[in-house]
Amino acid sequence: MRSNCCSPTRLALLVSVGLVLCSIAEENWPQFRGPGGMGHSVAGDAPLKWSPESVVWKVSLKGKGQSSPINWGNRIFLTGGSDNGRERYLSCLDSRSGKLLWSRTVGCDSPERPHRMNSYAT
Repeated sequence: MRSNCCSPTRLALLVSVGLVLCSIAEENWPQFRGPGGMGHSVAGDAPLKWSPESVVWKVSLKGKGQSSPINWGNRIFLTGGSDNGRERYLSCLDSRSGKLLWSRTVGCDSPERPHRMNSYAT
């Protein structure tokens, strides 16, 4: 006899895990326009204007990228791509210091064509 994969207990467990993961993500900035896609932060200390005095750190990265940074805990994840589309880069930085924690490169044998206004890492 086959067991029912969608029993009420399993369904309740799956929903519970999903809710926990959503609440964890809300504490971070895991996607374009932030938690919930609203484009604003609930933090009260966000800078109102950019100036040299408000920049805490800067870092040079490999490649070009237009994707949104992912802020998770004390880490920032950024993507980049080579000009010819043969390599993609993923970098992880410490959000407090800007120190590069790790970086990975992935090669592509035959890159797809990007949109004319985007880079290979969008």
